[in-house]
Amino acid sequence: MIALVAGEVSAVFSDYVSLKPYVASGKVRLLAVTGSKRSPLTPDVPTLSELGYTGFDSYGWGGLFLPSKTPPEVVQRLEAEIAKVLQQPDVITKFKDMGFEIGGTPQAQFAAQVVGDYGRWTRLIKQAGVKLD
Repeated sequence: MIALVAGEVSAVFSDYVSLKPYVASGKVRLLAVTGSKRSPLTPDVPTLSELGYTGFDSYGWGGLFLPSKTPPEVVQRLEAEIAKVLQQPDVITKFKDMGFEIGGTPQAQFAAQVVGDYGRWTRLIKQAGVKLD
């Protein structure tokens, strides 16, 4: 963000939460979102697909992770309690004010998404020949 605001780089891919204060101050302009649909947080910002860059449907997510040996009944209880909290108007407002969209994806579906994203990004990194130093 510092390099973008300073003019050292001309563009970045970043999450909205990190960009939000710079967008609000007018120092950064959003050009497109990477998801398959426009974000309700920035409904006037088109998707990359709308701009002609198809095949780049990606979005950031956050989630709560537990040790793999957590008993299923604990996982189910925690999932149910979190779902209740995420429906509270004050929580929704707080998340939205920070720049987050609340997903509330069920645990099994989220687990499949994590596995899918891992596989997708692993393939893309290998195809691009990216190497870690």
